[in-house]
Amino acid sequence: MYFDEAGIQSVLFPGDPAFLYGYYPCDAPPTFGISFPAQADIAAANTSSPISKKAALFNVAQSAFQFADNGNNNCTAVLMGSSQYPDWTVGQAFFQTHYIDHDITSQTMGFAKLY
Repeated sequence: MYFDEAGIQSVLFPGDPAFLYGYYPCDAPPTFGISFPAQADIAAANTSSPISKKAALFNVAQSAFQFADNGNNNCTAVLMGSSQYPDWTVGQAFFQTHYIDHDITSQTMGFAKLY
């Protein structure tokens, strides 16, 4: 994911680990979605795989994208990265608007919008 492509200013705070934060105008939150399964997983799936061959895009609600209002029309995005972990964390901003079904036995997850 690239903050710049989403219209989010990225700021790297050095350290061990380093953290990458994103800032955007509060009056213009970005549209951001997450695709399940990932395109790479779809390509690797075979007929015996529990992985769906059809991706679904779930957008994070714009009202949930803000972590902090810093004043002067500057907001901090709920997403951040760390040099300690190579992946982005998906949490409350996404899950608060969806039902999630975790099936440990088949190692699958199901998603549906919460209305």
